[in-house]
Amino acid sequence: MELLDRAASLGTAGWMLLLVAPFVGSFLGVVIRRLPHGRPLVAARSRCERCGVVLAARDLVPLISWFVLHGRCRHCGRPVGWFYPGIELASLAVAAIATAVHRPESAWLDCLLGWCVLALGWIDLRTGLLPDVLDLGVAAGDAAGRGCGAAGGGKPRSRRDQAARSHGPPVRPVSRRRDLDSLVVRAGEFVRGPARS
Repeated sequence: MELLDRAASLGTAGWMLLLVAPFVGSFLGVVIRRLPHGRPLVAARSRCERCGVVLAARDLVPLISWFVLHGRCRHCGRPVGWFYPGIELASLAVAAIATAVHRPESAWLDCLLGWCVLALGWIDLRTGLLPDVLDLGVAAGDAAGRGCGAAGGGKPRSRRDQAARSHGPPVRPVSRRRDLDSLVVRAGEFVRGPARS
């Protein structure tokens, strides 16, 4: 009964978030597959990874297309795999948890942060790489969520320029804990400014 009451209290914003989540998950699947290899995210059309045929819009509806086609390509009949429905369901889980914890209006920020972390984790598991563009997105989302924003004095433009120079290539392997700690420190400096002595 409590679950039904919670579902009724979601309102339009909460239901929209849950409806949008699988579509975001579908895009995250594209990000996870293409970003580490430097392939375009939106300019290129989606293709079957087995036969190379460009997929139609009806083949790309999150979760539904996969179930209707029994997890197979409409053209070659080969299995598509669990990756795309998995990332779409994981994205939906992020949205469900966010709406369960916060009001739907503020759950959007939680979802954005959760979706960035989901993409980062999946890319890291697949390739051992952590793309800076997503790392900084997580740091900025965390800062916005804490309400600190760019507060910290100084000149934000010079900090941004300094952070851009110090981050090196857009994607690099992170193989040691010290590298990850350094990345977290640099992201914090990007948001708050360098530590003052």
